[in-house]
Amino acid sequence: MTPYGMIVEWDGLLDRIDGDIENLLLRRYVFREVRTIVDSNPRLHKPSIFYEWMTSTYAASAIMTLRRQADQGKDAVSLWKLLMGIREHAEVLTRIRHVAFYDTSIAGIGEREFDELAGIGQPYMDSRRVQTDATSLQHVTEKLRDYATKRIAHTLDTAPKQIPTFTDLDAAIDLVEVLTKKYKLLIRGQGGDILPTVAFPWKAIFTETWIPPSA
Repeated sequence: MTPYGMIVEWDGLLDRIDGDIENLLLRRYVFREVRTIVDSNPRLHKPSIFYEWMTSTYAASAIMTLRRQADQGKDAVSLWKLLMGIREHAEVLTRIRHVAFYDTSIAGIGEREFDELAGIGQPYMDSRRVQTDATSLQHVTEKLRDYATKRIAHTLDTAPKQIPTFTDLDAAIDLVEVLTKKYKLLIRGQGGDILPTVAFPWKAIFTETWIPPSA
């Protein structure tokens, strides 16, 4: 495959990965905001299966997304697969190509950026750095993937080695966000946040009475 073909393939993978991570970040944002609403209103501090459902549904969907992005399967569309492809052909992501994303008047920004991404003075991306990112992805999602396989996607007799915590979940989400942003910058020259700005007042529903008082 030509270098151009590789870029096209990576860009297509990135499209699907980026959409998946955007949805993951949006779900976490909504979950956190609703939890803040509940925590700040003592009148809502009542036992409710609704809170259990909200928490378990969010956690399960987030864990499955992370399992999907760390999937090493041959036909997987995952962040792991993208990293492996780049690791094998890191020389395609050159400094010259990256700096070309910038106007000549601010080319120095592109140079400094590539120094941070690939190493000072490196002519192209360092495959060892890509491998480090892939190793970090597998490490931070290990407990989550094990739990997803044995308790969410399936119910197996073998118990998970460890039960993941919300700290584990947040660490994994934070890493996939960082990695997705990093490789968007390398492949597309696109920076910025992945989490979209919600332009409408979505929390307005919480100012309404959900169950009208009995007449």
